[in-house]
Amino acid sequence: MLPRNSLSRRANRHKPVWFFAVVVLVGFLPACSREPLPFTPAATPASPLPPGPPAPTGIFPSPVPLPTAWPDDPARWQTYPSLNDVRGLAFAPDGALWAAIIGGVVRWDLASDTFTHYDIADGLPSELVNRVLVTDNGEVWAALSGGVSRFNGAAWTTYTRADGLPADMVYALAAAPDGTIWAGTEGGLAHYDGATWTSYTTTDGLPDALAWSVGVDTQGVVWASTHDGGVACYDPQRDAWTTHNTFPYPNARVLAVAPDGIPWLHIGYDNVYRFDGEAWNVAYETNGQWVCDIAFAADGTPWVATCGGTHAGGVGLAYAEGDIWRYVTTADGLPDNTVTAVAISPAGVIAAGTAQGIGVYRNGRWRTLRRGPTLRVITTVAAGPDAVWFGFGNNDFHAAGGGVARFDGVNWQYLTYPPNFPVSVNVRVLAFAPDGTLWTGGGCGVARFDGSTWTPVVTCDALSGDVLAIAFDSQDAVWIATYFALYRLADGELTSYPGWTATAMTVGPDDAVWVGLSPIVGGGLVHFDGATWTTDTEKFPLDYVAALVVDEDGTLWAGGAPGIARFDGAVWTQYTEADGLSLGGTVALAFAPDDVLWAATPSALLHFDGAVWRLDAASGNATIHAFSFAPDGSLWLATSKGAVHFRP
Repeated sequence: MLPRNSLSRRANRHKPVWFFAVVVLVGFLPACSREPLPFTPAATPASPLPPGPPAPTGIFPSPVPLPTAWPDDPARWQTYPSLNDVRGLAFAPDGALWAAIIGGVVRWDLASDTFTHYDIADGLPSELVNRVLVTDNGEVWAALSGGVSRFNGAAWTTYTRADGLPADMVYALAAAPDGTIWAGTEGGLAHYDGATWTSYTTTDGLPDALAWSVGVDTQGVVWASTHDGGVACYDPQRDAWTTHNTFPYPNARVLAVAPDGIPWLHIGYDNVYRFDGEAWNVAYETNGQWVCDIAFAADGTPWVATCGGTHAGGVGLAYAEGDIWRYVTTADGLPDNTVTAVAISPAGVIAAGTAQGIGVYRNGRWRTLRRGPTLRVITTVAAGPDAVWFGFGNNDFHAAGGGVARFDGVNWQYLTYPPNFPVSVNVRVLAFAPDGTLWTGGGCGVARFDGSTWTPVVTCDALSGDVLAIAFDSQDAVWIATYFALYRLADGELTSYPGWTATAMTVGPDDAVWVGLSPIVGGGLVHFDGATWTTDTEKFPLDYVAALVVDEDGTLWAGGAPGIARFDGAVWTQYTEADGLSLGGTVALAFAPDDVLWAATPSALLHFDGAVWRLDAASGNATIHAFSFAPDGSLWLATSKGAVHFRP
């Protein structure tokens, strides 16, 4: 059960990317030290989730900028961004919940579950928002990769280095009792007095320039966690700095000040500490978990957001009940156990940002706020006659997986955990079989959806490595490619072909199987005619294969780096920039219903007119991962920023 009176003095929120965690809280600490306060060490939390599979190494460079991005034509283009990649949360005085996301800022009306999304088009300088702060007068402040933005209810005003900030990458914000604002940046701290910004850097007393988080108590004393210098404490009245750096590691991350005025701190690769006025003592043992946020109820109950360890997800939202740590998890209604942000309203409402949306606890139950794709990064897509399906195979270093989402044009449905989804949520493959059933590769398992039920078909004990491709031949056999082997499933019997380290796979109309080989084993292609395996490494013109398709006459098309190659059975023909291809390699190939071949690079969508490749659109700063044709000839794209629907 959740403790009653789970109230906080103000909201907390969280970090930038990957291992970086950012949080801000207000406390009551009158100076940089005080009389020690007792605290009973917490019990050791439960062991983290078991490690997942290692993440593959990407082969393609960052997207190359192109002249134009997605055209602003709603008749042909429609984007579905994810509002669920939460970096920070804050409650406003009117009860609204504000979220900092990768994609802007979102205001959620909890009474109606409706939202307002703010992004670059609304005046924000960047989509990467690390933190959101709501002041007592209702003003909203956002810490972004392009400075600090302030929202007065009508328009956003942005402050940058040109206005006095030490850097434009801002990770944290805090409001002081006098209404002024403090910001933590990659170049130091900054203070806004309502008119001007004043910077504080290492020359002023900061032990390290990069400040991940900052908090201010009721008397104006400032605490800041730094990247390589521990904790800095600044007393404005004495204009004096104090450094605390007696931790096992110097990388102080999440800092939060409790209602009793005592700061709590998560040290990267280490535990959560509490300062008793003289020394920092372990308050919460992480057991290898990273902490992305800390919040407090009005009665001082600490809430800790766990966000994963090496190749493992988080273990839920932890809170202390006396000297025992208890956990809120998916079994209690939390959307996901990887929690990236937590905030508590004055009315006792708890909000937790997770990889599967925002969990809100009030009136004795959890419910989920979600919009658009479950995760921002979509790895695969398959468009069917009634709906389009998206897979989320998250290759992040400390979190794996996401699940499957189904979109029918109006509503999003999500499948994330058993028993609703029978294989790993680390989904990288979705493919429709000739009979209309949907197959998916989740981690090292394969499952089949018949329109009403998901059924596990092949489990991890039968496969070696994660599934990266599924294809079907005319004999109703299913071919499965993993990182370490190929398999053929026919009449319930699984045949293994070990030793092939694959990157892509397809089956031609003659049931010949083509497999792209990893550069680790020399690259090239392998071909199976039903009896013999034949490799082609010397004549094959590509360095790496990411996509393979075969047209009706048996011509093979291979996409990868540095371009696209065509094999007519005798001669290879290569297409490069001179033939209209953009830089960055090819990540996907597919034939449209009218038999026109389309290709996607990480940053562009093109089609082949029979002689050269024609650019249809550039993706701007979104990375394309896959695309699929719907029966009506429209395309659905899986990108790093959500789903995109294009009508050629």
